[in-house]
Amino acid sequence: MNFVIEGFYTHLTNPFIFANQEELPGGVAVLTKSNGDGASVSGVNIEANVAFGSKLVLQSGATIQKALYDSEEVLWTPEVPLQDLQSTTTNRLLRTPNAYGYFSLVYTPFDALTLSYSGVMTGSMYVPQVIDAETEKTIIKSTPTFFENNIKVSLTFQLEEDFKADRPVWRCAKYFQKLPS
Repeated sequence: MNFVIEGFYTHLTNPFIFANQEELPGGVAVLTKSNGDGASVSGVNIEANVAFGSKLVLQSGATIQKALYDSEEVLWTPEVPLQDLQSTTTNRLLRTPNAYGYFSLVYTPFDALTLSYSGVMTGSMYVPQVIDAETEKTIIKSTPTFFENNIKVSLTFQLEEDFKADRPVWRCAKYFQKLPS
């Protein structure tokens, strides 16, 4: 058995921020890229690996993190100031989940056959969404958590004395995501 817990912290100087999306004639979208004041990413990474004899191995890991700008950053502001249109700001780094993880369970009943079951979880994250094509009004929404599960059966063939080839026999992937109504 192997178990690891790590903490991490990174401070970003002048992180890129994409803001004020607009559409040019001809349908080309343009985003303004600028530098922000700063940002930090901190969290915990946990990994666990267990071998149940030589035939069954479980590997897993998870990360829980926080990714924040040092100060509130403007993502969208109206071209013409109007009372009913407020600027969209955030202190969160967008498109960055606060939690994600993986697992892999591998069973090798004999040398030539391997059965694998694995999965990945990506937690919810905040993303920008343009809600008004005319003004390019952008809001921030939270995505649902996303799961991916995989099953794989493979055979290994001895082609020469020092050369083996692995051939997947069957592979199945299933994705789970609860979509908002």
